[in-house]
Amino acid sequence: TQEGNQEAFASLVKKYKTKVFNLAWSLTRDRETADDLAQEVFIKAYFALPTFQFKSEFGTWLYRITVNHVKDYLRKKSRMSKMLFEKMKEMPLVQENEIIKKEKEQIIEQRKKFVHQCLQTIPEKYYQPYSGRKKAKSYPPLSLHSETISKKGKY
Repeated sequence: TQEGNQEAFASLVKKYKTKVFNLAWSLTRDRETADDLAQEVFIKAYFALPTFQFKSEFGTWLYRITVNHVKDYLRKKSRMSKMLFEKMKEMPLVQENEIIKKEKEQIIEQRKKFVHQCLQTIPEKYYQPYSGRKKAKSYPPLSLHSETISKKGKY
């Protein structure tokens, strides 16, 4: 009966679940993946039971199903990784570079506006000597030498 088969299979799962999990883990080195793969192996084995020919031990047959299933998983995962890598290579970096360039331009514009606003707050008697004569010998209204002005102008 169906119930009898399920009970017998449940006892087989109980007997082999640790071995199947350990084998899947040894091939994947990932606990969650190994757990998922072990469950999938038992589902495959359940539906493949009618093909089991009793030429070998059930554990040997289950071992082979596990190895094949994990290999298939790893092959698919590898193929997906390669496809993702290829897709990433195809993605134009120009878009990112353009976005970064625009952001830099916006920052530069913001800084220019800020500097301009700051310069607007300087009284004109101090602003005028600086704006027109960077290399003059001295600035009497400020009592500064040209070297001081040119150094300050670099900031």
